Amino acid sequence: MLTRENRFPTAVDRTEMTSMAEKASVELSESECWALLRASSVGRLAVWLEDHPEIFPINYAVDHGTVVFRSSAGTKSLFGNPMRLR
Repeated sequence: MLTRENRFPTAVDRTEMTSMAEKASVELSESECWALLRASSVGRLAVWLEDHPEIFPINYAVDHGTVVFRSSAGTKSLFGNPMRLR
């Protein structure tokens, strides 16, 4: 049974963390990725701004092999328009 103590260990060796991450990593095919994206409509958009990351919650949809989302003007919409990045 999971308890707070065994879910959140107080001290973990870095090599143990790397080993745990490698065991948890699974390479997905492109079709598996699209299937996972279609299975939900809520996610996170992560972008790099100057010297730090920004992460935004978004509602999205998959439409003909494209992930689409709507946003008001601002940081997220800048990254949705490739012409504004140049």
